[in-house]
Amino acid sequence: MALMTGKVLQAVPVLGRENLFVVPGGTALTDLTGVMVGRVQQQGCKAMRALAKVLAPIAGDFDVILIDTPPENTLLCDLALSTGRCLLMPTKTDKGGLVGVQLLAERYAIARELNPALALLGVVLFATNRQATAIHRSVRDRVAVAFGVGSSPVLTAIVGILGSHSRGVRQRVTNAPPTRRDGFRDTRSCEDAIRTKAFTTAPQMAVSGTHRVHASSGTRRPAPV
Repeated sequence: MALMTGKVLQAVPVLGRENLFVVPGGTALTDLTGVMVGRVQQQGCKAMRALAKVLAPIAGDFDVILIDTPPENTLLCDLALSTGRCLLMPTKTDKGGLVGVQLLAERYAIARELNPALALLGVVLFATNRQATAIHRSVRDRVAVAFGVGSSPVLTAIVGILGSHSRGVRQRVTNAPPTRRDGFRDTRSCEDAIRTKAFTTAPQMAVSGTHRVHASSGTRRPAPV
């Protein structure tokens, strides 16, 4: 709703997670496309700064802000790219994932004309066989070509499925109790890699381009008295 009214975003604390806040997208996002079409006709490219305007007043209260957008909604992707300082893209290694990388790379190039501060933080491989190193090398090469960079922006840490998927199959066959150890380790290693690179480049806002939950979250600093 804030995107349509221009009001400042309201961050809601997540219960049980200290210093974590979220701004859910809400059902009003379904009406956003029509509103933005009219604004673009009237204001041109400046209309794409709508998210930046409602986020800027609270951005200073957080160490890191993640803007998570659905890949099928190109309008939200463009709004996020026009707002963030860096792009972090999770992707699979299948054909659909590579097509998505190419399409987002094209939108990234266009967005940098409006938001020159936008930089590519990296690409994260997920839901992939951790032992498929040849496939990972091929994907890294194709991602580098798509984004036009000299070295691959794919992070070395991945979120694999081999261990958890195999355990899921065994559980259905033998009713063995599942364990999340390997899956958690994969996710944690990926989080550590992202966190290290993110704070090295000191971004304030990062855009994630594949998931379906629209959220802005971060570690909130104490408000001044």
